[in-house]
Amino acid sequence: MRGTVFAICFMLLIGMAAIALAEKVLWKWVDEKGGTHYSEYLAQVPEKYRSKAVQIVINPGVESDDSSANQKAPPPPPSPGPSSDAAKKAEWQGKARNAVVQVVGLEAELKSLDQQCKQLNLNAQNVPTLMNKKSAADCQQKMDALNAKLAAAQKYLDEGIYKEASGAGAPKEWIAEAIQQAKDELESK
Repeated sequence: MRGTVFAICFMLLIGMAAIALAEKVLWKWVDEKGGTHYSEYLAQVPEKYRSKAVQIVINPGVESDDSSANQKAPPPPPSPGPSSDAAKKAEWQGKARNAVVQVVGLEAELKSLDQQCKQLNLNAQNVPTLMNKKSAADCQQKMDALNAKLAAAQKYLDEGIYKEASGAGAPKEWIAEAIQQAKDELESK
């Protein structure tokens, strides 16, 4: 029994370490007033700054004194295509679908992490070692961070994408339609 508990704790610890060492991508951009901003997704960068946004890859397991070591050049700007309403609509529908996929993905990740945290809390109660208590506390911190990330993604889906679309002259109906289609598609899978 004790060996099984130890094995489960060890496997959970390995899994949490893998999550902690995962690469993180941020987008850095500077507004016209010289203010530096960071976003998790290129779609969250205002359209007029996207061409100058810099992608930053954060490797938590890699230490570097050179902050530019993990920076990548931004992707090439989209090739000029037809400026028709159909192309513009397709672009905004893609952005809306990506926002839905992000929220759904974060919800699934949160559900999985919640199960891990419950198991770690149970382990900490059954075998109250310092390591088990720390693992449970670390897991809760990750839950809190993931909840905040989900809240931001949900707010973007509920409000932010509509503001962006409105600023770009895209009708709200395009966004609402694309969001509903993406939700329907994902629910059917």
